[in-house]
Amino acid sequence: MATPSTHIARTSPGATLIDVSGGTDRPHTIAVQEDGKILVAGYAQYVAGGYIGSPQDDNYSLSNYALMRLNADGTLDSSFAQGGVAVIGARVDDDAGNFITVQPDGKIITSLDTGLVQRLNADGSLDTSFGGGTGKIMLDQSGSFYGAAAIRVGEQGSLYVTTLTGSDTLTVTKLNPDGSVDTRYGDQGTRAFSATHFEGLYATSLVMPDGSVLFGGDWSEEDRYAYSLVHVKADGSLDTGFGDGGKLVFDKALGLNAYSTFTAQPDGKILVTGSGDYPLMRLNSDGSLDTAFGDGGYALLGPGQPGYYGHSVNAVTVLEDGKILVTGTGAIAGGDFGVVRLNADGSVDTTFGSQDGQYHVDGYNGPDTLIGVAADEVMRGGAGDDVLQGGGGRDVLFGGEGADIFRFTAIDDSYRTPDSSHSDRIQDFNPDEDRIDLIGLGFTGLGNGLGGTLAVQVNAEGTRTYLKSFEPDADGHRFELAIDGNWQGQLTTSNVVFGPVVIEGTANADVIQGTAIDEWIKGQAGNDVLYGGAGNDILEGGAGRDTLHGGEGNNVFLYTQLTDSYRTDTQSFSDLIVDMDGRYDMIDVSALGFTGFGDGTGTTLVEGYSRETGRSYLKSYETDDQGRRFEISLTENWDGGNLNDRVIFASAAKPAEVEVVGVHQGGQGEA
Repeated sequence: MATPSTHIARTSPGATLIDVSGGTDRPHTIAVQEDGKILVAGYAQYVAGGYIGSPQDDNYSLSNYALMRLNADGTLDSSFAQGGVAVIGARVDDDAGNFITVQPDGKIITSLDTGLVQRLNADGSLDTSFGGGTGKIMLDQSGSFYGAAAIRVGEQGSLYVTTLTGSDTLTVTKLNPDGSVDTRYGDQGTRAFSATHFEGLYATSLVMPDGSVLFGGDWSEEDRYAYSLVHVKADGSLDTGFGDGGKLVFDKALGLNAYSTFTAQPDGKILVTGSGDYPLMRLNSDGSLDTAFGDGGYALLGPGQPGYYGHSVNAVTVLEDGKILVTGTGAIAGGDFGVVRLNADGSVDTTFGSQDGQYHVDGYNGPDTLIGVAADEVMRGGAGDDVLQGGGGRDVLFGGEGADIFRFTAIDDSYRTPDSSHSDRIQDFNPDEDRIDLIGLGFTGLGNGLGGTLAVQVNAEGTRTYLKSFEPDADGHRFELAIDGNWQGQLTTSNVVFGPVVIEGTANADVIQGTAIDEWIKGQAGNDVLYGGAGNDILEGGAGRDTLHGGEGNNVFLYTQLTDSYRTDTQSFSDLIVDMDGRYDMIDVSALGFTGFGDGTGTTLVEGYSRETGRSYLKSYETDDQGRRFEISLTENWDGGNLNDRVIFASAAKPAEVEVVGVHQGGQGEA
């Protein structure tokens, strides 16, 4: 997973996939510069909404604009912006339209569904020579502007911008290269065409060399929605030689939708993007399926490329040599910018992306979490404190600079059998700052490789250390990990982690920062501030008025004594949980004997919300002999039963016992 300060690049034979934000990234358009470099634009999610505890109250997600540039061979162009990726701050719904193209001089033109057209320099900065010195222009939105603005480069760097106005009019505006309206085109720079039955925000068009227009989008007649292409001649009449009287309505089973788009090849054939089993198809110029392309007219992008991109293609362009570039939403980390290059016949061009035929996962400068797939991969964390989790396959792992974590969550992540080795290999382990995370495997510590322990062995040459078990599972697989170098005597439970790491504060007001490993953070006395980090953590503030930040992962906020969080009639000593995630985090009050929600009397807790403070409260009205009663405060509005599944109570049938939920219960190391 990437973070706002970094990104992750995955390359495989034929494909490149970039995780821009760590959230759901969505590429919308692709363009090629004169030097062959490839631009992909879309959205990089920075707020995931729709759940209690999300960083916003709305039921939708917010994204920044994102632009990445690849070299012609599919590798990231590190000379562009930040290591090949530019993220432009915004607050937009990622369902909005976002189109990009490149002028012959390398200037980048973007167009948004708001009617805004802007030009960027090759480094991603705003080009103030465009739009009368502002770098941007705003199209006239009169006439019930309704659709996404699609933009294409025409002759001599001119621009054609297409919008759907109202529900039945397609408007094409021609701009000069500097952003001024070309009043020689149509009626003072615009032409209008009938677009009856087109719906939604994603109608796109292509102005052909002969002045005709091909446009497509969601089409509805009698409430039956399907994707459609319409070809309109230069005089505005339908081209009856195309499709069925000028219109082609696609079968819904083909997977085309509102995000689909198209382009035309120099020979007039048309490439149409889709999703599912038919992510890209090619039509003849009359709208019939070109069965010579791919598999009967369809390019099936999935086979042979395990997990490296999804089956949703959002944009397509054709190179001068006839090869085809497509971009779509990748299948890893929730959605990434994926680019695949095809040969002219629709087969995958395996010379694109990975340059050595292997699968690569590369981090950048910040703290990355690199998650592998079933293939054999080469993973490089780069700078920053990274987490490398190869998953299945025989992986080669380079942590790079920083305190890195090499994580294994299943025996089959790295193993051997009596006949063969499938072990991962760490090539740059630093025992003083790196850690090997084995929390999910159930081993108890270092030993002789038996009884749940792992043995440490070094080869005869002293060049490689092995961490291994001699006990096979039901499939005959036994854990084994290779580490370059001789680390005999230097592998301990501090750098080979078998259980949650315990971090203890002092009696003072501590600020404790967790890491990406699973941790049990105990604040002890004092008004502490605890940050869980990226692991599945337990945060136990202890006595004092503590502030708890769970961070990423599945976290548990643990309370074992009334004095951990309480109030009196006159004062509050309650903890504040800042970022509880309503999907994954839990509050554990089982040790206090509370058995459920109610009116706050007896062994029940009541939840409430204060508009004045903007905080929610989980509280009891029962006081002890010193007038203290349990209370926790939380940011966000959790009232109305939103905590119902997020609190761990004691069983009413037996005495309460402290049960740690959410992390492996093996041996615990000290930090």
